[in-house]
Amino acid sequence: MKLIIGALLPAIILMGYIYKKDTLEKESPGILLKCLLGGCLAALAAIILEAILEGVFSLTFSGLLYTLASNFVGVALVEEAAKLFFCWLFVWKSREFNYRFDGVVYMAFTSLGFAAFENVLYAISYGTGVLFSRAIFAIPAHLSFAIFLGSYFGTAKMYAVRGHKGKAQNLVMYGLLQSVLLHGFYDFCLTVGSLWLTLAFYVFVILMDILTIRRIRRDSEADSPIYG
Repeated sequence: MKLIIGALLPAIILMGYIYKKDTLEKESPGILLKCLLGGCLAALAAIILEAILEGVFSLTFSGLLYTLASNFVGVALVEEAAKLFFCWLFVWKSREFNYRFDGVVYMAFTSLGFAAFENVLYAISYGTGVLFSRAIFAIPAHLSFAIFLGSYFGTAKMYAVRGHKGKAQNLVMYGLLQSVLLHGFYDFCLTVGSLWLTLAFYVFVILMDILTIRRIRRDSEADSPIYG
């Protein structure tokens, strides 16, 4: 039980932080639980898809091309697209999705549900030794990827409600592209593991954390109703 609690705690703390920043209208427990479920389903889907693509890429590419394809497509695109799909499936048509910052909240909870599920699997497989580094790096990174996507997700909902469906789709795709590039570069640095990329990784994480906090604060303060 302690192992599971230790694996879940970082994600729970970050969920509390995001929930606190949703100042105009708090989301109901029901829709937040849907987002968490969506994150878990996204993690299961990603496990299957990543295994398939790993087999394809290992037969198709080698060297740097394999590393790029594996990290940016086989992991980053698969995971971020899976999170987006299940979040969209569960919340897009909900009447509770009525403020722009809701998009940030929903994507954050979906991503943290993904990260919590993944963290439990890591804890079971490798023990408590992996939990500290994942609490510092992996869990906040999943949140960061979600914030950049969620910011566009909320704005896209506003445009869709007002009849601009093409604009809404473009915003979602742009947000997805940002999250995939961030996620892919994060994983690429860790996979290659050279001295320069290791240094770049630490600089990247620090900058991404700073930008994430600023984006959350900005979107929270600029929140506005989607309807009306």
